[in-house]
Amino acid sequence: MFLEDYWYCAALPHEVTGKPLRRVICNEPIVFYRDTKGNPVAIEDRCSHRQAPLSTGEVCDDNIQCSYHGFVFDKTGSC
Repeated sequence: MFLEDYWYCAALPHEVTGKPLRRVICNEPIVFYRDTKGNPVAIEDRCSHRQAPLSTGEVCDDNIQCSYHGFVFDKTGSC
């Protein structure tokens, strides 16, 4: 059981780079990366098609591309 609506430490600042970083927090898979301005991005680590982990994909500009079918997701998680 996890507390909801609380902050959990996900990564140290130097761990979040321009490459996808997968973490599982409270049983939820999350992918982290930095956009082109250096801002951290955190979205669900799951492609909406076939549930492939986005963390195995590539960061393209401010988006992340799924390695399975190539779908691109923005920093809000929209495809």
